[in-house]
Amino acid sequence: MPAEGKSSRSRRNGPLSVQTINVEGASGVAANEIIEVVFSADVKPNSINEAVFQVREQNATGTGFTKQIFGDMQVTGNVVRFFPRLPSHLRDPSDPAGGFYPANSARDNAAENAGLKPATAYEMQLLGRPFVSPIKSRSRGRPLRRTYTTRFSTASASDPAKLYRTRTYTDSPPPQYSFSNPP
Repeated sequence: MPAEGKSSRSRRNGPLSVQTINVEGASGVAANEIIEVVFSADVKPNSINEAVFQVREQNATGTGFTKQIFGDMQVTGNVVRFFPRLPSHLRDPSDPAGGFYPANSARDNAAENAGLKPATAYEMQLLGRPFVSPIKSRSRGRPLRRTYTTRFSTASASDPAKLYRTRTYTDSPPPQYSFSNPP
């Protein structure tokens, strides 16, 4: 077999690797930016969770990245997307009617309840070897070759046009959207 075919085959059947991360090393990232990671092969959906796909906020002392960011994940073939939680008001679990926390209370701060906050540093880790339960490829269950780490920071709140984007993804239809009947 020619060397070209062998190298092509080993890439296809080799360990899973990261091809691109859209926020890698970026600054001025929008607070509603969908974080997109492209892998070398289709990813096993049940191998993606908060334990192996970590997006963490820098702590107040600047000595580490310790606060896991809230959001949802989507796996589509070789692409994994993380949708950070948008600013929102929280419902009060003690309210039998399902109401929100009282206006101007400590828990009513929508910006503080968001996943990504303005002018903040973040670290993203995708856990691979040597971890026990790393991200795996769909077809052969091969683990992510190594752990990938990158950092990024969000835009300042002083310019809302940069802090929040109106076009957040390029797929059609949007994620978690099955179909729609015409009006």
